Amino acid sequence: MTRTMTTLAAALAVLALAVAPGGAQSNLASMLVGRWSGDIEMARGTYPRSLIVKSVQVTAGKAMLDAEYGGTGTDYGLPAPVMSPVAVTVEAYGGNVVLKFVSSEGFPIQLSLSPDRRHLYGDLRMSVGIGGARPINPIQLDKTS
Repeated sequence: MTRTMTTLAAALAVLALAVAPGGAQSNLASMLVGRWSGDIEMARGTYPRSLIVKSVQVTAGKAMLDAEYGGTGTDYGLPAPVMSPVAVTVEAYGGNVVLKFVSSEGFPIQLSLSPDRRHLYGDLRMSVGIGGARPINPIQLDKTS
């Protein structure tokens, strides 16, 4: 029991440091600010997508990105997603960084930063039909600037 509590305390300390103001904010900014370009795989094809991260803000211990997301082409009967502002939350723990946001079409997206800090990979999940099934549409974005 004591080992579990110690492990939990250490994990919480790492999380607090990862999203703390100051040095951690500049570290997140150096990793995330810039243009990320790549593709999303849909049922009928692969379409280009970009995430442009303008800045990182840390408020009350939570990191948020000032960002835009969009691209060209679609596979689900909606207009192509043009570049639009998105509210991106950041979860940082240990060496892991996870970005979560909702696309302009209303679909949740989750992206993880690769260990080499040059790629974001994850998925967009959209509900289809009754029952709420969420097919996974893989996304990979590479840092281009």
